[in-house]
Amino acid sequence: MSTKSEETHRPESWGAIPPKFYPSEVHEAILSHAFCHAHYHLREVIDQSAQIEKAATTLTAGIFHGIQLVWAHIGHSRIYHLRGNQLRCLTTDDTRAMAALRQGDITLDEFWTHPGQRHLTKTLGGSSPYPPAFGRSDCEPGDMLLFCTNGLHDHVTEEAIRLALLGKPKEPDRKAKMLVGLAEASGGKDNTTAVVVQVS
Repeated sequence: MSTKSEETHRPESWGAIPPKFYPSEVHEAILSHAFCHAHYHLREVIDQSAQIEKAATTLTAGIFHGIQLVWAHIGHSRIYHLRGNQLRCLTTDDTRAMAALRQGDITLDEFWTHPGQRHLTKTLGGSSPYPPAFGRSDCEPGDMLLFCTNGLHDHVTEEAIRLALLGKPKEPDRKAKMLVGLAEASGGKDNTTAVVVQVS
């Protein structure tokens, strides 16, 4: 993952000043462009609505460059990568709980029930724009990718997610529906979104 960046000027169509720095790599720049449009569109909706005083959201997205996934992330939605029997999370939550864990203030066991799980440190659509985090992951045929909101991973353990991706049904769209059903069956009341991608 490259950290090089360059300052760019705001296209007039954006209607607001974007984050100061944009990545110089083309795929990261495309994702940044999409994140900025989403951020400022949400800001316009909030500003023009008398019913909405405050709103923010999270966003995780990816582009394939050949067989490599280039991803961008802000908030506490996640990308999981399954290869063989091994499941790993590609993204890092932008929450107070994750910050405390990375600083060594809490243990991994404490992390899962920490009240800071729902306290976001970066969002899309908030009063100040935050540049997303970027990453790249090499994929192989047969790998699976899961893009999901916290409505899923708050209520379904990573082991249950791994087993669901490994088992039946085989079709990615049906796996996604099953995962959402698992979250709902576990008492999830938050918005739950899951997208499963089969790499071929």
